[in-house]
Amino acid sequence: FEIDGLTQQHTYVASFEGYKSASQVIAAPTENINFNLSFDVSGVVLLNGAGLEGVSVVSQGVTATTNANGEFVLQNLYGTGNIVLEKTGYTFTGETSYTKPTTLNFESTYMLKGQVLSGSLPVANLTVYYLQASVTTDSLGWFEIEDLTQPVSLSLIKDGYNPILTDEIFGYVDNLSYNITYNASGKV
Repeated sequence: FEIDGLTQQHTYVASFEGYKSASQVIAAPTENINFNLSFDVSGVVLLNGAGLEGVSVVSQGVTATTNANGEFVLQNLYGTGNIVLEKTGYTFTGETSYTKPTTLNFESTYMLKGQVLSGSLPVANLTVYYLQASVTTDSLGWFEIEDLTQPVSLSLIKDGYNPILTDEIFGYVDNLSYNITYNASGKV
């Protein structure tokens, strides 16, 4: 733009739909006036269709945390950028880049970690069934289940041991602990 014939101090305001307006005071001959218009990026983070609270959302040094509905707003961003989402035990999918004011939506999955003991001894090679899949405990009795999107009940099964069926679990847990019993029989 160009403005001729100015004789006193003027304030100029630049605005564009979806962007926050910016102003500058011009009191002397000036070239290359630049207005940096900032904007907001908003969105929602879901787990199984419901908002996921407590997700840290970061871009360009600006941080927001999702509310109880999974909603966030990153304010005063400029140009292009990428969003990083973080919450321990969760992974996220969705478009993370932006070039203008926009609304971004993310889906999340969670993981479960736990250990199976018999008394104080780890139970190795025990099968943990969930949904229509299974994992096996390692030599220290630990198991890990990833990419969960819905509530799960676990069935812990190993020959010679009494099976365990857990209550429903929904959301990241890293310290599940189960103590499984066994039966012994014989003659004296």
